[in-house]
Amino acid sequence: MSSILYAAPVWGTAMNVQRNKRKLRSVHRVALIRVVSGYRTISYDALCVLAETPPIELQIKGRSMRAAGVPRAEVEDTVVSNWQTAVTAQTGEWTRRLFPI
Repeated sequence: MSSILYAAPVWGTAMNVQRNKRKLRSVHRVALIRVVSGYRTISYDALCVLAETPPIELQIKGRSMRAAGVPRAEVEDTVVSNWQTAVTAQTGEWTRRLFPI
C-alpha cells in the first residue's frame, strides 16, 4: 500500500478523474481481498471495513492534508468521518447490518 501512496500529495489531484479512481480502487481491492482472505465477490466497501482501512481515495486525501500541515488528529477525524458517511450512503443493507462503523 505504501508504494501506491508514495508522493500522493503531488499526484492526489488526479483522483478527481473518475477513471483514475476506478483504476486505483481496482488495485486496492485486489490487495484487500488477499489481506482478508476473501472471495472476489466481496464488495469494495465491505473489504475496506473488514480490513479496517479507509478507501484509497480517502487515504490519498489524508496524505495530502498531512503534507499541507494539518495536524494528524484532525486528518484522522476527517478521514474517518468521510469514510462513515460514504459507507452509510453507498453500501448495501447487509453490509451496514453486519459491519457497522
